[in-house]
Amino acid sequence: MAWGRRNRVMGNGPRAKSVLGGNHLSVAKTKIERLCQRSIKVMAPFEQDLKTVLPWCFSDDVRMTLTHAHSLVKLNLYYGGLATTGSYKIVDGTGLSVDFASIPMLAPTEDLFQVDPVAGIPLLDAIEQIIAIKNKFDLAEHVLNWLDGHVTAGAMRYYWPTVLSLAPDAPSLKTEAPSRFNTPGNIAPFLPFIRESASTIASALMLSDDIDITPKNGMTLQLSGSGMMIGTDALVGIKRSIAI
Repeated sequence: MAWGRRNRVMGNGPRAKSVLGGNHLSVAKTKIERLCQRSIKVMAPFEQDLKTVLPWCFSDDVRMTLTHAHSLVKLNLYYGGLATTGSYKIVDGTGLSVDFASIPMLAPTEDLFQVDPVAGIPLLDAIEQIIAIKNKFDLAEHVLNWLDGHVTAGAMRYYWPTVLSLAPDAPSLKTEAPSRFNTPGNIAPFLPFIRESASTIASALMLSDDIDITPKNGMTLQLSGSGMMIGTDALVGIKRSIAI
C-alpha cells in the first residue's frame, strides 16, 4: 500500500475508505463524546445555578425589565422557547446558550451580554478547565480520524489498541491482526499524540457509566476547536456542546 498517497485535510471532502466502516466510526466518535462529557462532570464540575450566574452577565436593569416583560407576554408552547432562549459569544470559539424559562424571563439580545471580569471569575475559570479537557478528547478524535483514513485495521490495533474499546463490534477489528504490516511512512509525527490520547481514553473509561450528563441548569457551552497541524495533515476543529 502506498501510504503517502492518502495525505489530505481530515474532515473536508469524501473519505477514500474508512477502515472501521462509517457506522462503526460514528459509534467510536459517540463514545468519545460521552467520555468527554463524563470527564468534564467529574473533573470540572460547575456548581452555580442560572440565578447565580445571570448577575455576572446581565445588568440588574436588564434582568428586572425582561422578568417583568415575561409576565406580560402570553407565550404559546411553540414560540415560547424562542422567546426565552438566547446564545451569547464569550470569546472567539466559545459561546453560552441559555434557557431563561426557569427564571422566568425573556431572552436578552446579545449586545446586552457582558461577563463581569471580577464577579464572573468562577464561570470563566470553569470554562478554561472545560476547554482544557475538551482539547484532550478532541485530540483523541483527531487520532481516530487520522488512523481510520491512513492505516490498516492491523496497524490501527497495533498503534492504538484504544480503538477496541471505542468500536468493539467493528468487523475489521475482530480479525486477527496480521503478524506483519507496513509501517505508515507519515505516522511519526502522530506517535506522541497516539500515546497521549490512549491515556486520556483509558482514564475516562474508568469513570462510572452512571454519571449524569443531562442538562439541568439551562446553560450550555458551545465550543469549537481551532484544529491542529500534525506533519502535513491539517485537522479541522471539533465542535462540542457542554451542559454546565
